Amino acid sequence: MLYHKQVWITMHLVILKQILVIIKLHYHKKKTNLHRNLKERHMIMIALGGTIGTGLFLASGQVLASSGPAGSLISYVVVSIMVYFVMTSLAELSTQYPISGSFNTYASRFVDEAFGFALGYNYYFTGVIVIAGELVAAEIIVQFWLPHFPTIIWPLLGMIIIFILNVFTVKSYREAEYWFAMIKVLTVIIFIIVGLLVDIGVLGHVKIGFHNWKIDGAPFYRGIDGIVTSSIVAGFAFAVGITAGESANPRRDVPRALNGTIWRIILFFVGSIVIMGLIIPYNDPSLAHSDAKNVAVSPFTLVFVKSGIKPAVHIMNVVILTTILSAGNSSLYICTRILYALANEGKAPKQFTYVNRHGIPI
Repeated sequence: MLYHKQVWITMHLVILKQILVIIKLHYHKKKTNLHRNLKERHMIMIALGGTIGTGLFLASGQVLASSGPAGSLISYVVVSIMVYFVMTSLAELSTQYPISGSFNTYASRFVDEAFGFALGYNYYFTGVIVIAGELVAAEIIVQFWLPHFPTIIWPLLGMIIIFILNVFTVKSYREAEYWFAMIKVLTVIIFIIVGLLVDIGVLGHVKIGFHNWKIDGAPFYRGIDGIVTSSIVAGFAFAVGITAGESANPRRDVPRALNGTIWRIILFFVGSIVIMGLIIPYNDPSLAHSDAKNVAVSPFTLVFVKSGIKPAVHIMNVVILTTILSAGNSSLYICTRILYALANEGKAPKQFTYVNRHGIPI
């Protein structure tokens, strides 16, 4: 009898705790001063732009080199499936609880307060490190054109641009990120079209077909080890969940943005790696050196060069510089919203709950 009474009391205490957390979430939603200025088109492009980054433009070459054309394709398909489940789950939560800094709040609500605390600060510090890394990468990219110019200027200039885009209104961030993402999306679409034309011999005057899938070691270079080690980082797919707190109509726009974006992500990532595997041999020595210091050997650049587009290096340099600014812009946006959400939950100093008259956390 005593046991049943203890179970009854424990059960009701758990239910009471859940009710209090729900009330807290709704209260948080009402008292937030963030302005709801993001439209569906902005969230779609922010989600797309967040997943299309230097990992696709540069690191994809290393993926192809380490696992072969078929192995890299499987790696991208697996990552796309993971992103699909994450984004659909995030769509459900962001629609029910459209809160800025959403996923660390969800972790506190559905797992534990300590887990939400740790997740929020980990993501915040990751964003801070990303900003610094992207500013250094911007310096390296600009040195491609101006090798003798003082290098300290470019990170400072990049930081000023990112700060200006974030500090005044959400509109400046949303429009900048919209056009940054548009450039990246158009680049990928053009890359896929040009790559297909190169593969069938319309451009480059040599029909490649599936030749590179039949060379020694292909299509599965290093077998399962190559597939396991060939992975990409899709973390910025979370970015649209953070924008839920500033969506003009989150219950309508967030599900559309997330669910509609996943198929575009699969097309862009999987389509791009298929084109790379068809046109570029996995054992091309250039692929092992695809990084920000050597844009000339980006797999995107290699395909454009094979098509006969002479200024391909400069075009990709501009695109990668845009990608770097976009990543820094998104990271600063995310960091401020995460810290704002943590402060509203009492997990950071209250000073971080301050927002300016435009609804921007300062």
